[in-house]
Amino acid sequence: MFAGGGTGGHLYPAIAVADELRRRRPEATVEFVGARRGIERRVVPAAGYPLRLLRLAGLQGAGAVSRARASAAAGWAVARCIGWMLARRPGLVVGVGGYASGPAVLAAKVLGV
Repeated sequence: MFAGGGTGGHLYPAIAVADELRRRRPEATVEFVGARRGIERRVVPAAGYPLRLLRLAGLQGAGAVSRARASAAAGWAVARCIGWMLARRPGLVVGVGGYASGPAVLAAKVLGV
């Protein structure tokens, strides 16, 4: 499972590694977790990978109410990632940066992945 995106600098290297993994291990299942607002929304499916989307927002420059909403969304995103990981049992989670990387990597840590 690859987690993150938002910008090409995060996403395109992850797709390159996923492509190489798929080449070396055709039996491996590769999935991506990303944020709804990132470029991963269109790039990952076009690359042929399933994508699970999280509703996330940044905290920088936000007021108190926006920060509270973003924090709640991040907590919910961790819970969703835990649920996805319990259902799919990934052997590896790779965080590549971006908003979705944190909740997915934290969920993997909680589950011992």
